[in-house]
Amino acid sequence: MFSLNNKPSTGIGVFQSPGANALEVEKAVEQKMAVLAKAFPQDIKYDTPFDTTKFVSESINEVYKTLIEAGLLVLVVILIFLQDWRAMLVPATTVPVTIIGAFAAMAALASPSTSRPCLRSCSRSASWSTMPSWWWKAPPIISRRACRP
Repeated sequence: MFSLNNKPSTGIGVFQSPGANALEVEKAVEQKMAVLAKAFPQDIKYDTPFDTTKFVSESINEVYKTLIEAGLLVLVVILIFLQDWRAMLVPATTVPVTIIGAFAAMAALASPSTSRPCLRSCSRSASWSTMPSWWWKAPPIISRRACRP
């Protein structure tokens, strides 16, 4: 039994695949539901009672806001201690460049193996004979049992 606002309903759970962008998945589902809703009878409508992408969107906005606040705070502190706006220009230009460079380096150096830890060792198709010899002597934190499904 499933009900929404004390009315009989049907629920469909939509989960994103590993590595998928939550906002893109939500957008694609909404587009598909808009197309499907045209074929619904008049007394049937759809709703999204639980949408986790609202939290994702707000989190992204908060990151932007925090970066701007932190940058301004750094510049104010530098201005207070150096007491010269010309001396503040060097950090004012280098801080954004280093932040952009750090994110660019992380994006360039990211690989599927670093974004999905324990992928090879936890895969159901991997056999224990293909594991490297150091795997058998691993500490308990990354033991074979910790990654088994």
